[in-house]
Amino acid sequence: MKETWINNRIINYSLILLGVFAGLIAVYKAATLSFTHDESGTFLYLNQLSPWQILIHESAWQSANNHILNTVLYKISIHLFGHSDFILRLPNVLAYWGCLLTASWVINNKLSKPVSKIVLFLILFFNPYILDFYSLCRGYGLSMFFHFSFLICIWRFKDKQNVLLLYLAFALLSLASLSLLTNLILFPIYTIGLWLGFKSQKISIKVRNNLILAPLIFGLITLVLVLKPLLYLIGKNELKFGVASIWDSLKSFTTQTFYYIPKQDFMWVHDVLTIILLIAITTVLYFSLKDRKNAFLSLSFILLIIALYILYLGFDIRFPSERKTTIYIPILALIFSNHLDRLNINQLRQKLYGVVAFCACILLLFSNKLDRTIEWKYDRKTKDYMLLTQETASEKSIVLLAEWWFTPTAEYYVKTLELKNIVLLPYKKSFDLNDNPNMVIAHTSIMLQRDKYHLIESDEELGLFVKK
Repeated sequence: MKETWINNRIINYSLILLGVFAGLIAVYKAATLSFTHDESGTFLYLNQLSPWQILIHESAWQSANNHILNTVLYKISIHLFGHSDFILRLPNVLAYWGCLLTASWVINNKLSKPVSKIVLFLILFFNPYILDFYSLCRGYGLSMFFHFSFLICIWRFKDKQNVLLLYLAFALLSLASLSLLTNLILFPIYTIGLWLGFKSQKISIKVRNNLILAPLIFGLITLVLVLKPLLYLIGKNELKFGVASIWDSLKSFTTQTFYYIPKQDFMWVHDVLTIILLIAITTVLYFSLKDRKNAFLSLSFILLIIALYILYLGFDIRFPSERKTTIYIPILALIFSNHLDRLNINQLRQKLYGVVAFCACILLLFSNKLDRTIEWKYDRKTKDYMLLTQETASEKSIVLLAEWWFTPTAEYYVKTLELKNIVLLPYKKSFDLNDNPNMVIAHTSIMLQRDKYHLIESDEELGLFVKK
């Protein structure tokens, strides 16, 4: 018993230390990375709107780029602390530390086996793709924090049957939905999962009534808040982006997670990794339901997949892909960690699994690239190129063309850094040099045959060009 306690204590401290290190990576990237395409769009189109207009004004819903809670919080953040890239990203940075504190409570109080604790942290924090979202002015980091906190409150509620925890849980789920509208699907999923989970249990009338009232109250409040945005987005077909199956959804996640494996030559590796992930999920779900352990989480995940298929087949609303697959992270982290915590395996295998999982933590954590995000890596040098362009401009005015990938961020820096000597040409999807710009930010591949322009700075496939 004493040896197990010591081992658990070492594991807990090690994971928290690694979690802090991952958090410092998130802080560093939030403070140093160039703003990205979607972040810049959020600022350019929404910064002048009031919190109320962010909800109801049609101009706020030209696309699904408005993550409501993130937009409101970044506006509060710059009102309190002034404008900077880091301050705009601060709400999501804080969400990381909130999630780390919550996960630390879980490994100290709810999980007993080292391997289950390691897997929880591995899924929640050490995947570079997931960690990126805590460094950005988007809703994904906030969404994962509130979603995970909801699940922990439900866990506590199932233990204590304290109705205040139930109401707190659904308040947190409302915040997760306002952070990312994709999470709206979780309201009916988790409500049905709770009802089915408590159906066969003896509970008081008070608890049974509140199992109906809590999700109903917060579900209706959330629906009232997002109804108009949803109608705008449906009218613009913004809900139809995504993929056509759970296979494609999970494959987009594994492809982004193992981004350093070239897609062109090694797509089969991504297929194999997706097969392994699907087998792992299916196995855990099967044994969880068979043994009636971890049933709420497993049943909820199955209901989620069924609901996603209903939305796709009935309404052509596609499965989450790439960044929207963050919806799976909190529930998968708890499904896997709980299953491993309940699994009856001998000490030798426990240690073997723990060593493998811990090595995976280290490998994934150190595969982070500090100069870019995975999702928006093309914007990694836009800020540097804009500052270099301003430096080149000196006292004269320079006409700058940015390929459409880079235009929102270029415009963001022209406005926020007051780069007065730069005249940025308007956003265009088609790329042409008919306006004879003095300088160009573009992929080097499309500028190779342009004899009139000379490359002055490049980062792999990106470049800044000046007219000869």
